[in-house]
Amino acid sequence: MSRRRLLRLPLVATLAVAGAARAQADARPSGGLTLSDVVRVTLAGGSRIRYDAQEVESWKGRVMASSAPFDPRLRTAVTSSRDNQRFALGAAPVWAVQQDVGYEAGVEKEFRSGIVVSPGVGVTRSATSLAADIPTGSATAGVRVRVPLMQNRGGSVSATAERVAELDYRGNVEDLRHTVATSLRDAAIAYWSYVGARRRLDVLTTAEARAKRLADETEQLVRADERPAGDMRQLLANLATKRAARIQAEQALVQARFAVAEEMGLRPALAARLPDPATDFPVPPEEADTTEAAAARAAAAVVERLTTAALARRADLAAAREKGEASRVELGEFRSAARPRLDVTVGVGYTGLESGPGVGRLFTPLYRNVPGLNASVQVSYELPALNAAGRGRVAQGEAFLEQQAIGRELIERQIGAGVATAAEGLRRSRQALRESQTAVALYRETVDNEKRKFQLGMSTLFDVIAAEDALTNAMLGEIASQHAYAAAIASLRFEAGALAAHDPAGLLTPP
Repeated sequence: MSRRRLLRLPLVATLAVAGAARAQADARPSGGLTLSDVVRVTLAGGSRIRYDAQEVESWKGRVMASSAPFDPRLRTAVTSSRDNQRFALGAAPVWAVQQDVGYEAGVEKEFRSGIVVSPGVGVTRSATSLAADIPTGSATAGVRVRVPLMQNRGGSVSATAERVAELDYRGNVEDLRHTVATSLRDAAIAYWSYVGARRRLDVLTTAEARAKRLADETEQLVRADERPAGDMRQLLANLATKRAARIQAEQALVQARFAVAEEMGLRPALAARLPDPATDFPVPPEEADTTEAAAARAAAAVVERLTTAALARRADLAAAREKGEASRVELGEFRSAARPRLDVTVGVGYTGLESGPGVGRLFTPLYRNVPGLNASVQVSYELPALNAAGRGRVAQGEAFLEQQAIGRELIERQIGAGVATAAEGLRRSRQALRESQTAVALYRETVDNEKRKFQLGMSTLFDVIAAEDALTNAMLGEIASQHAYAAAIASLRFEAGALAAHDPAGLLTPP
């Protein structure tokens, strides 16, 4: 992949950073807070996403900086010298002044293949104070090409920094994608905790209202001498218990509100005004009756399919692969740098000469009196005496590369275990939710039966209280099961690499 194409990779960072400032200002949705609102604001204002997005931007700058050795370098120089020289003319020596004026310019370009090309020109004008001497001018033009044959062959040393930077950049892009997926999962789970806290508060508020209504009605019966006064102690204790539970639920709602606001990246002032959740818990689909063996086979097939997909889609594994490739390329550099240096330099050019007065003759030798081309070949060989540093870098690079391979194997095993665990968690949470719903339905009937029996004198007031408490606990259990099922969907989608920033609705359905 070229550097230009690499720097144009479609980053989730663009989505994460573009609306960050605006998100802080208008993050509070109108009406209720939906799951889509949480996803949108988390992508725009989540601290972890914005932090990693800046890390990606930093690596983009490193990629650009690493290409600096391949930028053409222009060199130019102007020289002027004045020398007092002694000339032997006949029997007596003569002192004269020699003046030289010169100009040279050249370009050096190193290619990613390791080849260095250096074209250049130079002109020199010489004159002495002796009357018999005529000013002369000389000019040279040519090009030199240096080709590495051992160390740095194919750019294995000089181009490695750029290649490694590009691979590390791509690895950090994958790290950012993994951060986005992690943030979406955590935000979704925090949102479902917020929904559950709101539902628990509603249930406990209703239970408190029932307890108060029962206490008020019983107090009227006591005043009418239809119930003994001792009944009020039990009812007042029951009311105080319900009130305490409701107060604790209010505090839990506050904590859940700030937890989801933290995932969204909101300031405390906005978090305190966050509206109540508006998205309901997902409803599990109807399942066909099947045998236990058939269900186990179907579950195993789902786990195998999701694991295969996760190994291809998970960004953390992709990041580990990119960084492992960077280490492999860097190890190639270490091995090449440890080899002897053998370079061949070929030069081709010409030299022109012209004599005569006048400043205008400074440049005329470039195109006059050129006898023909000059050529040169130079072979240079450099052998480090011990090269302990090179051999040490190779040993370090090999060990680090093996470490990264082990790390990738660990990530792959963790992905497989994570998918299997999350899939089983989703299946069991779905079963638990069905049982919780059955329990709520049965306890509702129990409460109705106890009330009718109480009206007929076949049950006591405390039997009614016990039945209502059991219904309240069953409803709280149903909320806990709904929360577990919703969180299991987010967890399984994360483990399977199926969390997409553009598809918040996917958090409501299993992959």
